[in-house]
Amino acid sequence: MLKRKNRLLEIRRNTKSQNFDSPLFRIKVFSTSNGEKKFGFIVTKKIDKRAVVRNRTKRVLKRAVKNILENINGGVSAVVISKRSLENTDEKNVTEMLSGIFKKTGKIK
Repeated sequence: MLKRKNRLLEIRRNTKSQNFDSPLFRIKVFSTSNGEKKFGFIVTKKIDKRAVVRNRTKRVLKRAVKNILENINGGVSAVVISKRSLENTDEKNVTEMLSGIFKKTGKIK
């Protein structure tokens, strides 16, 4: 689980975000001025009706974010929305895709 300071608790609907799609997930990145790094994860019942599968998917996403968290520069809030293909993917591929997206935003060292 991510530390409480890195959890995204609320999303402002009127703020501008950068949206990125990958085969495994969609991510919305919000820039923040306070320097905090916060993340939220959404895994809907469209992915799977079983909570066990949805929770496993969230754990894979959280571990991938934890792996790249130290490399992220500046303040960022992000919402990661899972897609069905993430269910059968290993953590290494998810981490590589996440770091690639944050390189596009210029947030990774």
